[in-house]
Amino acid sequence: MDLSRPDLVWRKSTHSDEDGCVEVALGKLLYVRDSKFPDGERLAFESRSWKTFAERLAVHERDPEPGP
Repeated sequence: MDLSRPDLVWRKSTHSDEDGCVEVALGKLLYVRDSKFPDGERLAFESRSWKTFAERLAVHERDPEPGP
């Protein structure tokens, strides 16, 4: 799948600082990239997959697994 889409408008949360952020863009899929490496690897999600991914991140944030 070719994720290089020059037509996408990338957005970053206003709550993020200058480093360590992700950006998202909406098209037929929801795209995610690292704001520090805009030409790097990207993820693409269908809406249902994105919803599941975001829900699992929220659960992990509330109840992280113990470290080693």
